[in-house]
Amino acid sequence: MKITKNQSLVLAVSIIALFFAIGIWFMPRSAKLPSATVAKKEATPQPTTAPVDGTPSQESKFMLKEFQRAEIKDGRKVWEAKGAQGQYFPETNSAKITAAQLWMYKKDGKVIVMNAGEALLRLQGAGLKSADATNGVVVTYDDKETLKTDNLTYDKEKETLYAPGHVEITGDFIDISGDVLEGDLSDNSFVLKQNVSTILKPKGMKNAPNAQ
Repeated sequence: MKITKNQSLVLAVSIIALFFAIGIWFMPRSAKLPSATVAKKEATPQPTTAPVDGTPSQESKFMLKEFQRAEIKDGRKVWEAKGAQGQYFPETNSAKITAAQLWMYKKDGKVIVMNAGEALLRLQGAGLKSADATNGVVVTYDDKETLKTDNLTYDKEKETLYAPGHVEITGDFIDISGDVLEGDLSDNSFVLKQNVSTILKPKGMKNAPNAQ
């Protein structure tokens, strides 16, 4: 069978068109393969690392059923603390105790007793640095005066007491109430800075007027 010159030209053009069409058919399919591979790699789960938080809640702690600690110096007890339950935080050398009781023994023989629903004790070696008491704080000074407040900070190094809220002080001859107390245990002085009210109770006098 002989092919004329015109038939040869048509056949050549048809073959070129066929290859061009086959190339267009396969190009999009081959181009999709890299994106599919990338998607598969991105879907692979990566390991995560838990964040490190320096807050007290993340500290190591030891749970104590009962807490009791005291410091004795030169044969004399300086302070003593007890609690129904306790948590000790070694990183900050502090302890949080419930049903807290704290005794502070002064050199003149007088004793200050503090009771609170909860207290945070900041320790310094074997000694006490400070204590933050909350939830129904009651302080008794030498079995004579009683101080009541919601929050109280005792700084053993400075021998000071600080209460930011309302305070009520009751004694044998005087009742005082007010806000924001600063106390210096070294000279037994106390200052109420706001809303101070005083009731004098002379012996044998049942009712006395308020003195502002």
